[in-house]
Amino acid sequence: MWSLIYKGVNFIKKNPTIIYSFFLIIVVSAIIFFNTYYSVIKFQKNNDTLLHSKAILAEDIFNLSIADEINNENKIQSLIEKIKDKDDEILEINILKPKENKDEFKIIASTDKSKINKSVANDIIFIAWQHPQEGIAYLMSDHSLGRFWEISKTIQSNGKKEGIVTFDMSLSDSDKLINQTIKRMYWVSIASLLIVLLLVVNHTRLFKYAVRVTKLEEVDKMKDDFISMASHELKMPLTIINGYAELLKDSLEKKSSEKNTSEFKERLKHLKNIKIASKRLRELVEDILDVSRIEQGKLKINLEKVNLSEILNEVMEQFQIDASKKKISLKLKNNLNNELWIKADEARVKQILVNLVGNAIKYTPQGSVTVKTEIDKDFIKIVVKDTGIGMSAQEMKNLFKKFYRIKNKKTEAINGTGLGLWISKELALKMKGDLTVESMSGVGSQFILTLPKFKE
Repeated sequence: MWSLIYKGVNFIKKNPTIIYSFFLIIVVSAIIFFNTYYSVIKFQKNNDTLLHSKAILAEDIFNLSIADEINNENKIQSLIEKIKDKDDEILEINILKPKENKDEFKIIASTDKSKINKSVANDIIFIAWQHPQEGIAYLMSDHSLGRFWEISKTIQSNGKKEGIVTFDMSLSDSDKLINQTIKRMYWVSIASLLIVLLLVVNHTRLFKYAVRVTKLEEVDKMKDDFISMASHELKMPLTIINGYAELLKDSLEKKSSEKNTSEFKERLKHLKNIKIASKRLRELVEDILDVSRIEQGKLKINLEKVNLSEILNEVMEQFQIDASKKKISLKLKNNLNNELWIKADEARVKQILVNLVGNAIKYTPQGSVTVKTEIDKDFIKIVVKDTGIGMSAQEMKNLFKKFYRIKNKKTEAINGTGLGLWISKELALKMKGDLTVESMSGVGSQFILTLPKFKE
């Protein structure tokens, strides 16, 4: 228990803003409670006033009914009993007449028959007798009866004072309703407070997650900065390694006397492997740099008028040797015209096409790779189609995810990072185009790069 309290105190010390949340909870709960309480009390006062008015009105009506019958005690007794039976809020009705000396009053009719013929003398009766035009009302309280209005008013006939009627109007029903409302208010307030506390606990957990997310974002930014820095730093030594490999190759080739020896061929093979490894590593560094720039929103795209035909011819020429080595037919079908103008970033379009054509050759054991162009309204489509190993529907779903590579017996010997297609897709989208794929396992694939036409 103490360890939990200690952890809680430490957490609040580290995150003082949580105190503000607790303060708001207490203030909001208090406002809700006191607003409800004030409304209930106000309602009770209004209800008391309403019952008071109702009692006086009832007394006025009663006065009119019995004013001419004040001397008919039996009839008055029957009348007040009927009135009490019809209204549960009436506790008691008494009809009084003054005695000869007028210092006392005699009860001539009452809903409490034990009081009939008894004498009464109190301040309320005398005040009511002295002010015949007004009803005198007092809010009374009794242990057994609860709160009630005691109302007294003079009975007049033809302007002459004949007697006094007293009404005791109960407030027990309204008080009961008010008490139930207050109890409900207490329970609702307690429940609200508990719910808010639970929300605070949940907020505390979310706050922890927010802190973790912030830290993760900081770590992620540090990671991106490190990758960017490391990638830039790697480019220089890779360039140096590649340069020295070329120098060594030139140096070896000048020694014509050693060209036919096995040692010469072995050295040449090693240099070739160094160059291949250096090229792969450089491509990986470039891919990682692109990923970092895209994720940080730092990749610059210069949209301008670009001749697509020139890029296509350049890319096709670049891969002719690779296609020939695998005895694959590499064809360009530009059925539109020699000059296809698009609005794009020339370097990035070339990067995408190099990736697509390179992959097509890489994943095609035999057959052909065809690049063709189509016009679709305001866009130009470049379709790179191969007769390679193809893909299943499930493999296509994940194809444009970072670091995803299809893993099976046919692809295990093929090198790759799984970044090229993700980068290509992102570049296409940033140039207001798209990159999609259609494929069938064992039949081949076709990648469709869509780019907007240039409009004058």
